[in-house]
Amino acid sequence: MTSRALSLTCKPHSSSLVKGTSAFRHDTLLSHGISKRHQHCAVAEKAKGPHAKVPTVVQAVQKMDPAFFNKMKNVMHTAYYIAKEEQPFTQFPELHGLINRTGGTLPDSYNSDKACARFICNIYDVEREKLMEKLRNAKHFSIMIDGATDGGNIENEAVYVRFMADEGPVNAFLSIQAVKQGNASGILDAIYAAFEEAGIDDWKDQLVGFGSDGAAVNVGCRNGVAAQLLRDIPYLISIHCIAHRLELGVTKAIKENTNMVQLQNTLKNLYDQYHYSPKALRELHQIAEALEEMVLKPSNLHGARWLPYVHRATKIVCDSYSVLLPHFEDLASMKRSAKPSPAVVGRAKQVTGYLKNLHHLIFLHFMYRNGSTDVQVYEAVKTNGEYRGVQFQVRHGVPSLEAERAAVIDAIIFHLEEKLRDLQKGSPVSKFKAFDPSCWPKWDRSDGSAQFRESGQEDLRALTRHFSVLLCREGISTEDVMSNFQDYKVFAQGRTSVPMRDTFLNILKSDERCERFRSLVTLLRIYLVLPVSTAVCERGFSTMKRIKSDWRTSLSSVQLQRLIFLSVEGPKLQDFDAGLVVERWWTCSQRQRRPGFNPWESRHRSEDTE
Repeated sequence: MTSRALSLTCKPHSSSLVKGTSAFRHDTLLSHGISKRHQHCAVAEKAKGPHAKVPTVVQAVQKMDPAFFNKMKNVMHTAYYIAKEEQPFTQFPELHGLINRTGGTLPDSYNSDKACARFICNIYDVEREKLMEKLRNAKHFSIMIDGATDGGNIENEAVYVRFMADEGPVNAFLSIQAVKQGNASGILDAIYAAFEEAGIDDWKDQLVGFGSDGAAVNVGCRNGVAAQLLRDIPYLISIHCIAHRLELGVTKAIKENTNMVQLQNTLKNLYDQYHYSPKALRELHQIAEALEEMVLKPSNLHGARWLPYVHRATKIVCDSYSVLLPHFEDLASMKRSAKPSPAVVGRAKQVTGYLKNLHHLIFLHFMYRNGSTDVQVYEAVKTNGEYRGVQFQVRHGVPSLEAERAAVIDAIIFHLEEKLRDLQKGSPVSKFKAFDPSCWPKWDRSDGSAQFRESGQEDLRALTRHFSVLLCREGISTEDVMSNFQDYKVFAQGRTSVPMRDTFLNILKSDERCERFRSLVTLLRIYLVLPVSTAVCERGFSTMKRIKSDWRTSLSSVQLQRLIFLSVEGPKLQDFDAGLVVERWWTCSQRQRRPGFNPWESRHRSEDTE
């Protein structure tokens, strides 16, 4: 309401306002959604003369009729549903008409897709301001970035922020920017543009962490994005996404193990067979119905980036084993009347040979890792030579996979340690183990607990040196940190079973404990906002691809950002407060809203008369 009041730039005793008030006719006020009570207020103010109190007149002009206010709330709820459920704007008129036909009350003035787009702009402004308020109040935050191409073949860079809110550390979508150049300078310009749009000029003073994938353009030691940020922020911690490292480590381990390579090829052949052939998938379901078994379509292995998809692919094969094997035996059979192509026959022979090999079957269940399923296969075959209706010839005993298990586990551990080595030793992140009670020696009364007091001090001194600029900004010295650290040890020594993250949150959520550990609060807050994973960016791109599909390639980057933000960060439909949006919509326009005014009404009336 304030912007509408500001538009009436006159002094309290100005006669021009009263003169302007007399221009409001009865029908005009009604068309603006102003109630009769407020019309009487305006007339009364005019009758009082030039010394009347202006605020009452201004409030009368601005305030909407309650019935119209409720109608506009319903309109905003409808527009928010379109954005939250990632529907096209063209669905808005249909929903508008459906609500009115089923007893709803929506004004007829705003029932177009363009009106929906304008309403979504107002909704975005209100909801984004809530996030920006939290981000401005955050002492420190980290950014996470990732790049992808949308449906319009435009290269975009998603920027997320991680900061401390009242409920704990939060990952939030900040912006998505079209990248003019795919190099480090272009990505850095996108980051600058994101914070400029957010109205945060001093973001470098608050930035403590940078998270990305392992692309050279991001983590290059000379001219990468992280290296360029480090020139301005020497205490910045750059972290290569942990999820990416896990995938790269396991992928490298797979290439070195023959059993894992064979399993990978089999899973790929299973996926290719049913993904590219609807006929094969139909035959699979027919076999499942005949055997009264449940079956799932084999999932992709190579296209997925996260390790749970590997587990899912092996789980489907293990659960659908009794259905998949008969189908591939039929495809590989020479007696089949409709003979498949040679490529399909070759694929079927490879899969059949793998699934009927007892050694491979036990290894498949071992990779599935569902409790002791590989042991169950071993015991079932050892007892009667049969597993799920398939007979196996056991001449030299059931094979043991102890050596293969040890080789696979050792290879995975080795490569994971190789990928995570920089976080374990030497990096500032590894120094935070000084706060972990499980790394401290036990309290020993015989030596006066000297070893307990000295543990972690070197790592903590390294942390204070690394973040000396931030600590000095808060007026905290190294001596204050070391002194407060001993008090923290007394507090945390009995919490060895509690995760360090929960201990930190326990301190930061209590004003009393924050005051008690005042010299450590900055370091605790930095630890909680470090970007260990960029998986949230991947989920943001999944949202982008759903919104900007092949049918909506003309969406601008600005509108795309609004829709992604409301889909990812917007409240639930039942929690959405439409009243705030209606107030903003009513007061933020350059011209006064006229919801009941139809500029073509006089022309239509003359045409009807003729």
